[in-house]
Amino acid sequence: MPRVVHRTARVAVRVTPGQRRRCFGLLRCAGDVWACVLEVNAWRRRRGDAPLVGYQQLCRELSGSGPGTFGDLDSVGARSVLRRFSDAWFAAAKRRKDGDVSARFPRRRRGLVPVRWYHGTFTLDGLAGASPDRPGHISVVGASGAGGAVSGRAGPVDHPAV
Repeated sequence: MPRVVHRTARVAVRVTPGQRRRCFGLLRCAGDVWACVLEVNAWRRRRGDAPLVGYQQLCRELSGSGPGTFGDLDSVGARSVLRRFSDAWFAAAKRRKDGDVSARFPRRRRGLVPVRWYHGTFTLDGLAGASPDRPGHISVVGASGAGGAVSGRAGPVDHPAV
C-alpha cells in the first residue's frame, strides 16, 4: 500500500462584509444540518426506530432531502457535518462499551459548525507565491442555485513553532 500524507492548511482570508456574512451563513447552515440530524433521530426514537448514525445512512437521508435544503451549503459541506456527527456518535458508543458511564451521545444543537472541503471541491489560485502585499485567491462554490460562491483574497498565516 502506498504511503499517503494528509495535510491541513490554514489560510487567512480577507473578505468584504458581504463575503464574511456568507461565510458565517455557511457555518450556520452546517449547524442546521447538525440540528436536522438530531431532530430526525428524536422522531425515530419516539417511534421506536433505530437512530440514523452511520455515515452512509445519513448521506442517503441527505440525498433524499434534495438540493438547496440547507441554504448555501453544498452537499460536500453537508457530508462533512454528517461525518462529524457519525464519528461523535460512534466514539460515544465505544466509550460506553468500554464502561464509561459518563459518555453521552450527541444531543446538543450547535449554532456554528465547522465545515470541511476536500481536494477538488474548492480552488486556490496563486497561493504558492502569496505574501501579505501579494495575496492569492480562494473560492468555495456553494450549493447550485443557492447564491453562488464565497471567495476572497488569501495570504499566509504565521504559525507558532511546533
